[in-house]
Amino acid sequence: MNAKRNLLHWANLLYVVIVVASLPITQGPGGAPPPAWLDPGVGLIVAQVGLILIPTLLFIWLTRQPLREMLKLRRLDARTGVKCLLVGLTSWPAFVFLGTLGQLLVGLVSPARPADTVNILSQPGSPWIAFLGLVLVAPLVEEALCRGVLLSIYEERFAARAIWMVGILFALLHPSIDQALGALFVGIVAGWVVYRTRSIWSGVLVHGGANFISASLALLVTLAVPAGVESAAQAPAGDMAAMVWIGLLVWGGIAAVALIPWFFLLRSVGKHYAPPTWPEPQARLSLNSLWSWVAPAVGTAGYAIYRLF
Repeated sequence: MNAKRNLLHWANLLYVVIVVASLPITQGPGGAPPPAWLDPGVGLIVAQVGLILIPTLLFIWLTRQPLREMLKLRRLDARTGVKCLLVGLTSWPAFVFLGTLGQLLVGLVSPARPADTVNILSQPGSPWIAFLGLVLVAPLVEEALCRGVLLSIYEERFAARAIWMVGILFALLHPSIDQALGALFVGIVAGWVVYRTRSIWSGVLVHGGANFISASLALLVTLAVPAGVESAAQAPAGDMAAMVWIGLLVWGGIAAVALIPWFFLLRSVGKHYAPPTWPEPQARLSLNSLWSWVAPAVGTAGYAIYRLF
């Protein structure tokens, strides 16, 4: 146990390196466009594997930690797997609501600034490859880093508080403000189910379920009306502001309804899996330990705020 605690600072260094390496890709429409020959879907998969998964696996190898234990590669029973997938699906309305709220906040802080979200499925290239990257590759890779390495190391020192700490770091992997709030919600939910089930596959199913509906709808729109997303983005500012307010009210209502089955599904998972016990007393959030997660969080949040101005 103490060995993992000693890895806390190195895990934060791993996180900072991954975030910094990913900034040219995740910084939104203001960044450099990808090469014309590179399919955006292939680029997404290569970036996920090359910038997140490979450094994560190298970290486990260099620190000589058991792969199965660090990534929580425990078998998940089918019934719990279905429940976790349904949790992810019912989390999607709340994700959209929080994303819309993020757009509203961006508009209030910087009215002239458009939202940073880019629909990769609407870009030139195969929408099916992009769909595969969003629904399968991204949940597997990001969960390996966040609910695998980071959660395994953080929970050794902070126990259950590691769920929301790692959730913040997961949200900051999405520096677009209108994605970060929804990612924070999904990250905390995924962290909770992984913490209780001790299996990373529960987090992958929650994450994949939340991504599945968004990617499916975007795929259908892209296939039916290839220019639909771009034409919507070119709408007058006043119309966009009205759409955001309407979307906030509509998705708020849908999210409130969807959270009813979401609550009972999580409650069922919680009843099936007792919270883990820790042989040593939980460490308090002292000033000496706070920097371990505040430093990368503040640094990445600072970048996100910089993007607003």
